[in-house]
Amino acid sequence: MRFVGLAEIEAFIRDHPPDAEMVRAWVFEMKSRRWDRPEAVIRDHRGANTSRSPTVTFSLASAPVQIETLIDFRNSIVVLTNIQRVNREPDQLSVQHGNA
Repeated sequence: MRFVGLAEIEAFIRDHPPDAEMVRAWVFEMKSRRWDRPEAVIRDHRGANTSRSPTVTFSLASAPVQIETLIDFRNSIVVLTNIQRVNREPDQLSVQHGNA
């Protein structure tokens, strides 16, 4: 997949260095995948939410990071729309980085 949003990813990493490794690994995976439908994303990412497709939200398992994207399955493009640190407590999502 082609990935759009690297500048925003790097800005997030500058602000949140402890999350850098996991976020970079996620970007690498986005670039190495080729999904043709939302169900394929779910097979690869159990923490992904495709209920609002083409908007797909990824919750990273080992970091308190949530990443929102738009995925154009036909043209194999992933566009970052938001990345944020979140509080994993139920009903207490706290944004610590704004929209990308």
